[in-house]
Amino acid sequence: MTAREVTTYSLRALFSVAVLAGLVGFVADERSADAFGRVTALGLAIGTASHVAGSIVIPAIVTRTIRRTLDLSLPSLVRVNLSVRFYTMVLPRAAATAVRWHRYQDAGSRSGAAALVVLEKFVQILTYACAALGFLLLERSQLFDEFRVLTATFSTLILASGVAVLASFTDRLDRIFAILRPVVRLPVVGPKLGSLADAIQQHRDVRAVDAGRLAVWGLLGYLFFVLSSYVVAQDIGLGVSFAALGWIRGLVFLGTLIPFTIAGIGIREAGFVAFLSLYEIERPVALGFALSLLAMQVIIGAIGAGSELLRLVEGRVRGIRQ
Repeated sequence: MTAREVTTYSLRALFSVAVLAGLVGFVADERSADAFGRVTALGLAIGTASHVAGSIVIPAIVTRTIRRTLDLSLPSLVRVNLSVRFYTMVLPRAAATAVRWHRYQDAGSRSGAAALVVLEKFVQILTYACAALGFLLLERSQLFDEFRVLTATFSTLILASGVAVLASFTDRLDRIFAILRPVVRLPVVGPKLGSLADAIQQHRDVRAVDAGRLAVWGLLGYLFFVLSSYVVAQDIGLGVSFAALGWIRGLVFLGTLIPFTIAGIGIREAGFVAFLSLYEIERPVALGFALSLLAMQVIIGAIGAGSELLRLVEGRVRGIRQ
C-alpha cells in the first residue's frame, strides 16, 4: 500500500470507529445489551448459514453464469468470495476488490478479470435494488412520506445499474459507446479503457436462458440474505415483517458500498437504527439487532480468513513439491 492509501484507509477506519462509538455512546443502553443477548446460538448459526448462502455461494453461481473468458470453477469462486469477505474487513474496499481482480486474472486476462468484476457489481446492485423495491411496495401502507423518497432512491439505482447491464449484455447502447470512443485515444489510460470495454462486450453472448437464470439466482440469493437478518430478528422479538427487512436490508447494504468506512461498519448500524425507527422500533433495541448482524459479519470474515490461510498453505506445499 502507498502512503496515500494508508492515509485513506486510516481515515476510513477512524470514521468507522467514530460512527460506531457515537451510536453506542448516544443510543445504547441496557436494552441494546438485552437484545444482543437474546440471540441464540442456533439463531446465529442459521442466520450465518443463510448469509453465506446468499452472499457467498449464490453470487459465485451468478458469476459462473456470466463469466465467459475466465476459467473459474464454482468451488474456486466460492473461495474467492470468502477470501474477499475477509479482506473487506481489514482492507479498504478498493484493495479488497483488487484482490478479487487478481484472483480472476490468474484464470484469464487482466481486462477480462476487470470486466467480470465490473459486471458482478452492476448485476448485484440491479438485483438488490429491484428486490428491495418489490419489498418496499409490499410495505407501502406502513410508510408515509418516506415511501416516495425510498421509491425514488431504488428507482434511480435500478435505472443506473440497468443501463450499465444493458450496455454490457446487448448492443442497444452502442451509439453511446461510439460517442465515448474518443476517450480511448487518450494516452496511458485510453488503451486500458479500450481493452476493458472490449472485454465487457465479450459477455454479449449471454443467452436469454442465462439472463433468466441470473434473475432467479439473484433473487434467491437476496432472499437468503434477508432471511439471515429475519432469523436474528425473530430471536430478539423485533416484531418486523420479512418484507420490512427486505427493503431495509437492501438499502443498508447498498449504502455500505459508499467508500466512507471499512466494510460498512458504522454506516450499516446507523442505517438499521434509522430505518427500523420508521416501524417504531426503539433505537437501543435496533442497535442491539445491528450489532448482532455485525457479529455475523465478523464470523463470516473469520471463515474467509481460514480459507485464505488454507490457500496460502496449499500454495506453500505446492512450491515445496516442485
